[in-house]
Amino acid sequence: VISIQNFCKTVKEAARVMISLQGETTTSDGKGSTTGAAPSATNGNKSELKQKLSVQNHTLSLVKALRGFVNSTIRDMENHSAFDVFLSLRDNSGALDGTSDNDAKDRLVECLEKFLFTKCRKDIDLVLSWEVEPRDDEHYHTLRGSIKKEQNPLTELDDKNVDKLVKDSEVEMHEKLKSLQFVTPRHLEIRCLSLNGKNDIDLSYPMQQLKSLSQESSPRQMLQTILLAFRGINVALNSAIGQHSTPPGADDVLPTLILTVLRANPPGLLTNILFIERFAAVSLLRGEAGYAYTNLCGAVQFLRDLNVDEHMADVSMGEGAVLSIDPSEFRAGLEKCRMKMKTEEEEKERAKATNDGLKTSGDAVVGNIQDSDESSPRFDMSIAASDVRHARRIGRTADLDWALQRQKEVMW
Repeated sequence: VISIQNFCKTVKEAARVMISLQGETTTSDGKGSTTGAAPSATNGNKSELKQKLSVQNHTLSLVKALRGFVNSTIRDMENHSAFDVFLSLRDNSGALDGTSDNDAKDRLVECLEKFLFTKCRKDIDLVLSWEVEPRDDEHYHTLRGSIKKEQNPLTELDDKNVDKLVKDSEVEMHEKLKSLQFVTPRHLEIRCLSLNGKNDIDLSYPMQQLKSLSQESSPRQMLQTILLAFRGINVALNSAIGQHSTPPGADDVLPTLILTVLRANPPGLLTNILFIERFAAVSLLRGEAGYAYTNLCGAVQFLRDLNVDEHMADVSMGEGAVLSIDPSEFRAGLEKCRMKMKTEEEEKERAKATNDGLKTSGDAVVGNIQDSDESSPRFDMSIAASDVRHARRIGRTADLDWALQRQKEVMW
């Protein structure tokens, strides 16, 4: 336990150093040369990108450190005499299927990962959000092992490597999905629904599962949550079309998953996917859970590739992912969602201004009391708890206004 606590402290400190390094890189963006010579734009961009990619390499080192710590801790546990006692207790309880040792080890790994990631997840997410976003480039496909020198992303850089942080992409993705809430199953051509005359589908359960992803701590738990969402989609499709209709096929599941992601718009989705990609063991990405995760990645990529400008154009340019929707209908739906977003933002601003005004008013009252003439008589004011309870019993609200009124009554 002590070694785990010490390791978590080390991870926290490493995350702090990584974020500090990234912050220094960000604040240095756009600054000119201290020698007075104008630096080359291309060389400057490459230099900044190299610095940010170095942070990504540090993150990969963090992945190796976490995996190495889990493996070494499990080995230490297995070599401890108490582990044999644990296995014997399992045997005595009837676990004689020949795989009890492996089951016990898997359970041990699961518990250790859950405890470890619960302690470190917030720091890990912070580091991931400041990473340069992985691109469809072979230099970035180094997540499953050590980075070979010939594949080091720092060795070859060109203008196609876009300098973009995951946290910035998160904001863009969230705003994009909010503006596309008008999309329906018809626009995604969910065949089994259209054949059975269904215009909508209840996706509340899989949406709830996707929204809860950020609440899970370990990759194993997150993959189980994704699997539950995936199964929930199949259940929702079957419920929507009924037992005696055309059954849903594999081609119906992916567009329904796309619709689920769009409607749920779960927070931290890109960071969660990157977290699983980095920290999940390869064995966890096999089987049904791995298949569900792969489909989720495909759904997210479709939504990211969805070209808003393409759909607003009267003449199709044939670029990006597309929906089955008329340009005029798309423009109308997009405008409606954007107006709703604007209204919600204005309401938030008004609420914030009201709260700030109340705070300022309260501070002014306190300031007036404190700044009163020193020659004025001073009164020690103390409101007893019984006074507050009495006020509440008779239906009064015991707030600042009530306290000031109570003070006047006592003073005069």
